[in-house]
Amino acid sequence: TDLMSEAGLTRRYRLKKLKQCIDAKDPSVVLKGLDQSWKLDGLYSEEGRNVNIGITFQEINELRDMTTRLLQHPDFDPEWTPPTEMEKLEDKR
Repeated sequence: TDLMSEAGLTRRYRLKKLKQCIDAKDPSVVLKGLDQSWKLDGLYSEEGRNVNIGITFQEINELRDMTTRLLQHPDFDPEWTPPTEMEKLEDKR
């Protein structure tokens, strides 16, 4: 750990880089970042590291493919955010 800090790879720096992975546009980078964050948090079970989250590999692949298509769509705007409750109320007026 001391060597890591001496090289500028402090825990805070590594966590910032991990957050960049989780916030990335590429779904595979996001999944890898989430996987690493779960490992750091100790959220994997000890028995073979298998956890049932109620979703099949087919569903995961379908979600990945759909996400990839959405990100590649010409109308995709990475800056878009859903309207706030206040904006929804203003639109009704």
